[in-house]
Amino acid sequence: MSMRRDLLLGIVLALFVAAAGLVVVVRSAGKAPDVVTPESIGYIDLEQVHAKFPEFARLQEIKKAYENELNSFANYQRQSLATYLQELEKKKEEESAGKTEAQKQEIERKYEELAQSKATEINQSIQQKNRELQDKLDQELAKAEERLRQVIETVGAEKGLNLVLVKSAIYYGGNDLTDDVIKKAIETGKK
Repeated sequence: MSMRRDLLLGIVLALFVAAAGLVVVVRSAGKAPDVVTPESIGYIDLEQVHAKFPEFARLQEIKKAYENELNSFANYQRQSLATYLQELEKKKEEESAGKTEAQKQEIERKYEELAQSKATEINQSIQQKNRELQDKLDQELAKAEERLRQVIETVGAEKGLNLVLVKSAIYYGGNDLTDDVIKKAIETGKK
């Protein structure tokens, strides 16, 4: 459950960082426009875009598949640990038969160390798998963000805008490009 929470937290954090940094300067190829007026500013509702933009919808499917993969992997690893612990318990009982109390305590310590070592190894493998899946998800997120940036730039240029911001950064004025961006993404995604 913690791994799933970590994966979800990573996605939410990545989306938040993307939203906070999503300001696109259009038509000026990376340099600040000479004049910015309320009419030359556009904005998008990032929440709506994330809900309807094809790449972000695909990202949600990928995230769900990765969560399922991680859960399956973790369950397999935990079952493997349970089997290993059962085998250790049998070996410990066999080795302890006919031993003195001091020898039994030493055998107990030895098998506890083996069990702890295996549990640590399995937890590390689950964490490694989580990191691998998170890295893949981060790559997919970067692709989706780049595609969104391209579509915003295209729509902004078509509308003659100098600047496109996230809706939450706009107090008044500006042109809402949300529907146009979603429409353009769907149109260009079909080609």
